[in-house]
Amino acid sequence: MDYEHQTPLTGGLFHQLMDNLPSGLLVLELPTDSGVDCTEGRIIACNAASEEYFGSKCQDLVGQSIATNLPHCLEAWLAEHEWEICAGEEVASEIYCGRLKRRYDVKFTWLEPGAKCAIILSDITQAHHDSQWREESEARQTYLTELGDVLSTVDCAEEAKHQAVTLLCEHLGDCYACFVEYDGNRLVSENEADLVVPIIQENKPVAYLLVTPKERRIWTNEEVKLVSLSAQRTWSVVSRLRLMDALQKSEQTAVALAERLKAVDERKNDMIAILSHELRNPMAVISACLDLMELTHKNTEIQHTLDRMREQIDTLTGIVDDLRDVTLLSDGGLELRKEATDLCRVVLHVLQDLDQDFQAKGVKLEYDLPLQPVVVNIDPVRIGQCVVSVTTNALRFSPQGGTVKVTLRYTDNTAAITVQDEGPGIAPGLLENVFDPFAKGSKPRRRAVTGRIGVGLTVVRSVFTAHAGWVKAENVPDGGALFTLTLPLYSIAEERGSVEKEQLTILCIEDNEALAETLQHIFSLYGHETHLAYSGRDGLVKAEELIPDVIFCDLGLEGMNGLDVARKIRANPALNDTLLVALTGYTSDYDKELAKESGFDLYVAKPFQIATIEEILAKVQAAAG
Repeated sequence: MDYEHQTPLTGGLFHQLMDNLPSGLLVLELPTDSGVDCTEGRIIACNAASEEYFGSKCQDLVGQSIATNLPHCLEAWLAEHEWEICAGEEVASEIYCGRLKRRYDVKFTWLEPGAKCAIILSDITQAHHDSQWREESEARQTYLTELGDVLSTVDCAEEAKHQAVTLLCEHLGDCYACFVEYDGNRLVSENEADLVVPIIQENKPVAYLLVTPKERRIWTNEEVKLVSLSAQRTWSVVSRLRLMDALQKSEQTAVALAERLKAVDERKNDMIAILSHELRNPMAVISACLDLMELTHKNTEIQHTLDRMREQIDTLTGIVDDLRDVTLLSDGGLELRKEATDLCRVVLHVLQDLDQDFQAKGVKLEYDLPLQPVVVNIDPVRIGQCVVSVTTNALRFSPQGGTVKVTLRYTDNTAAITVQDEGPGIAPGLLENVFDPFAKGSKPRRRAVTGRIGVGLTVVRSVFTAHAGWVKAENVPDGGALFTLTLPLYSIAEERGSVEKEQLTILCIEDNEALAETLQHIFSLYGHETHLAYSGRDGLVKAEELIPDVIFCDLGLEGMNGLDVARKIRANPALNDTLLVALTGYTSDYDKELAKESGFDLYVAKPFQIATIEEILAKVQAAAG
């Protein structure tokens, strides 16, 4: 039978239409005595898209029996859906061709029930691959998100490793995984596991993640990348938790040591206070005896001796005063009586009183003071004593014929007193500690007269710090030392009640009670309202109650750590305007990035300078004003 001429499906236009279809198309004619057995039919039409599937040209397929040309997978598909076909239904589903390694969408439809039918084959291999890739990608992202959530809540390094390998095995399927730390002697062999991923830190392996499936499998590039990323993320958390644990132990040791040192220091201060008090009695007797001798002996030679003795008594008095001041500083008993004061007048009176001492030593005293008042809120007696201490210090180290220059300058917010001498300068080893108690060094600047025990500059720093000011010492290039003493200017807002206008509400979340109480004392000196919390959860409760201007929070808190605290705070709209500052001993770039992502505005590493804290608070006050 000539099928090409007997079937109505003929003509060039029809063949052109079929060949332009993107899907493979087969039209079958069934013998009238075969019922609905499609495998007994013959191919009466096909298109070019079906040639690859059958492996033959269309002209070779037309007129042929489908039973001898039908691929096994399609034959099995027809047998699977025989019932629906017999019922006259259209059938559509997927099949996979192993020979071509392709996946097809197959659709069966009747053209003439029981006589002619069509099979349409659409290649969906790429679409299926894309869908599978999306599902795998979503599964990987879900796994990584869950891993991050779990690692953010654990507080133990071993628990972090356990949770990580548990999640990884659930994601990969039937397999076993474990972390092996590098012991320093050998590397882990790839024979020890099916997949070995090294964990690199500072260009060397520190551990390995070993993964062994229960059944042999081929690892895809995406799976290898996922295991590697899981290993690095987990080990970063493990390392951080171990550091936090070590830091907590170190802090506990430091606190215990600090308590012991505090007890020793208190006993030492008590001894110094008693010594300072008891020395005054015999010194008073000696001084009175000298007065008596001056009244009863008018001999010039004896008078010279009495003068020398008087000088030594004055020196001893200065030493006792130093002992008194150092105990006051240690006990926090340095009282200030602040009032609005013209700093120019205070400095000028000091310099006028010292002028005779400069003339006696042959040192020139130069000063440059503003003509207009420079008003500051100070204790004028204490600030005057500090200017005397720094200026006489410069005189002591100045050579005969030298010059000491004293200047007073001011800006919109601060006033600065500078004292510069032409002496030998400050030894490099002493420069950083010149304001510490008893800091003289082995060779104290070749001073002509020592006269004191080395706490005068300590008192200067403490007095200026108590006035919310600061002090600085440095060497000048041409020789000599330069001291800078800075104070905040007095403002109208301060005169009207700066506590109402400029006082900040500060919350300090710190489980080191000694450090927390020290910060509270410092903030109180600056005139701020300060509250303490010794745990993350307590800190959250107080933050919601107070709505503070600034929160200083330690990262290494027990229980809920500082990162979790920051996330909770940032989730509360009422705390949007609160400045959140991290106080921590962790200083790596990774920790700083974690703090930033958690919601911290600023990052301050321990140990910190008070000037850093002061600068932060000043900026908050300026922004509030």
